[in-house]
Amino acid sequence: MSETQIIPVEIPRQTANDDTMFLLEWLVGDASQVRAGDAICKLESSKAAFEFSAPCDGFLHIISAAGKDLPVGETIAWITSSADRPGQWPSKPTHKQQHAAAAIEGDLKITAKARSLMEKHNIADDAFANLSLVREKDVLEYLQKNPTTAVDGDKLQPHSHLQLQTAKVLTKSFGTIPHSYLSKHVSAASLESAVEKICLKDDILISLSDLLVSTIAGILRDFPKINSTWLDAGLMLHREIALGVALNQNDGTLVVPVIHNADSLSLTEIAGKIRGFQKRSIRNRLTVEDLTGGHFSVTTMIGTGVSQVFPIIYPEQAAILAIGDRWGCDDNEYYTLTLAFDHRILNGAEAGCFLKAVCDRMLQEKK
Repeated sequence: MSETQIIPVEIPRQTANDDTMFLLEWLVGDASQVRAGDAICKLESSKAAFEFSAPCDGFLHIISAAGKDLPVGETIAWITSSADRPGQWPSKPTHKQQHAAAAIEGDLKITAKARSLMEKHNIADDAFANLSLVREKDVLEYLQKNPTTAVDGDKLQPHSHLQLQTAKVLTKSFGTIPHSYLSKHVSAASLESAVEKICLKDDILISLSDLLVSTIAGILRDFPKINSTWLDAGLMLHREIALGVALNQNDGTLVVPVIHNADSLSLTEIAGKIRGFQKRSIRNRLTVEDLTGGHFSVTTMIGTGVSQVFPIIYPEQAAILAIGDRWGCDDNEYYTLTLAFDHRILNGAEAGCFLKAVCDRMLQEKK
């Protein structure tokens, strides 16, 4: 790197669904010497926390403090050939500076949700004089920093970054994908008997959820449209069978780790993958690789007392299958499987054939 070269370190775009990243912490100090590929900070997307590496050799000069939600493309540091901090950085306005400049030029704009929240908590417009557009998120951040503005008896519980990102992804999905649903009731005794036979025959311990995921992995290639993504130019038919398994966290957040090449794995291997995801999610150790690349998702509410689930399709997928808890009475108890599908990609008959195939295959003994 030449003496005059100054390289920006910018927030990367990790996934198509994330417009911001949360800067968790810096792993090196200001003015530290770094090499290309060294981990310099830890970022968090809607999918996972990960270490971000230096793009080149040099000395790192930090300009953004940790603990902030920052837009993709925001410059958070500079790398120079000198340990001395330059008196002036190359001109590149930050998003906040752009907002402030726009505010000087025109009137303050406030979204309806933000205005409602401001009126509830008696927040004046001039509290956001540095912005051109005030969103609900801006008001919530203000309340977090100024909790005394809350109405007596109210208590603000700030959203985690992961909760905000998950909400953004699900809102986008539900607002852009025409969801349609089909359900099928299957004898609880028959399904549980199939699981029991497999466990006894192969001397393994699996759950009904494991059997469901393995069954889908085995037949999804026979239904290529369900393993696709809607694009304006046509359907992207995916070669890989990559199944996302929804896991609900204790704090209310949702993660969907992905079993890649699931059709090449045995039932025991799939069960092991799911157990591994569960353990790592509790410890917040799921990686970006664990959480990306899914083409179909499965979610289960077994054990919750909820008998039927109407799930939301994950962005860039064609469908998601949910199973509820057993319901009924005496010898007439059932599990209900519900398929949510993108009606642009599948019609009801196609979706119904897939759902029937899943249920029929689950009732067959398999290895």
